[in-house]
Amino acid sequence: MCYCEDEVIDMTDYRKMYLVLCDAVSKTLDDLEGQPGVGHECFLRLKEAMNETEDIYIETSDDEEKACL
Repeated sequence: MCYCEDEVIDMTDYRKMYLVLCDAVSKTLDDLEGQPGVGHECFLRLKEAMNETEDIYIETSDDEEKACL
């Protein structure tokens, strides 16, 4: 956090954290795709969460951020 006079500014880069996590999840989904049993269940769970997260990101991002997707 950054303290500027009476204002506190949160310097956490959530966009960067989101992109790092989504990249790892995307690579994991590629590895799990087509795997039987537990691997398939994990694939479906991660895929659903990834889709929901992307929807939230798109809905709450400004136009400049959306252009990077």
